[in-house]
Amino acid sequence: MGAERWIDDQLAKLIEQIDVVNDIDAANVVLHGFARSCGFQHFAYICVDGDELVGLTDYPPDWREVYVKRNFKAIDPVMRMARQTLNPFAWRGSNERLNGLGDADFFREAERHGICSGFSMPIPAGYGRLAMLSLASTDPEASAGVAVQNPVLAATAVAFVHLGLLRSAKNSANRDRPRLTGREAICLMWSSRGKTAAEIATLVGISEITVRFHLNQARDRLGAGNVSHAIRLAVERELI
Repeated sequence: MGAERWIDDQLAKLIEQIDVVNDIDAANVVLHGFARSCGFQHFAYICVDGDELVGLTDYPPDWREVYVKRNFKAIDPVMRMARQTLNPFAWRGSNERLNGLGDADFFREAERHGICSGFSMPIPAGYGRLAMLSLASTDPEASAGVAVQNPVLAATAVAFVHLGLLRSAKNSANRDRPRLTGREAICLMWSSRGKTAAEIATLVGISEITVRFHLNQARDRLGAGNVSHAIRLAVERELI
C-alpha cells in the first residue's frame, strides 16, 4: 500500500472559500478547484431526501444522463457505502466492499464515462437526509492513499458546502424574481395594511393618482390579477 495523501489542508481552504460564495457559478468554480487541488478531475455534491436527489456536479453530461435514465441511484454502491459508514472513504470499481453493494454494470458504465475512482465524504443532513461531497477521476489509481486525518474537518467542510449551496440557490432564485421599485413596494406595503389610496397618498407624500399608478405597476410586474393578489405574491416572495 502506498503512502497516504492527506487532504486536510485542501479541506481547510475549501471551508474558507465556500463560506464567501453567494451564487451557484462561484460555488462550481470553488468546488472544481478543490477537486483539482486534491488530484481529481471532477466533483459531485448531492443531497438525498428519500427518492429525491439534488446537487451540483461537473461530472461528464453523458454519465449524468445515463445515471438518471438507468436509475443508477437505486444501485449506486458509493451511495450505499456512504449510508453505511458516514465516514470519508476512497472507492474504485475493483473495491470488493463496493462490488458487493451494487451491480458490476454500474462500475463498467461509470468507467466507460471516465469515472474510474474517487473519494467521498458523507454526512447526515437531518430528517433522514444524506449529504455527500465526492471527488472523481479518470485515473483508476487517483484515489489510492487519499485520506483525511481529521474526520471532523471533512464533515465540517461538507456542511459548509451544503449551507453555501443552499445560500447560493436562494440568492439565484431572488435574482430571478420580479423586482419592485421603492415606491411600488411602499405603496403595496401600506395597501397590505388596509390603507386606501388616499391614505397612502398622504403617508407617502404623493398624489392619489400616483399611488394608483404604482399599485397597478406592482400588480403588472408581479403578474397578479389584482392588487390583493399582488400583495399576496409580494409577501410570499419577501418583496414587502
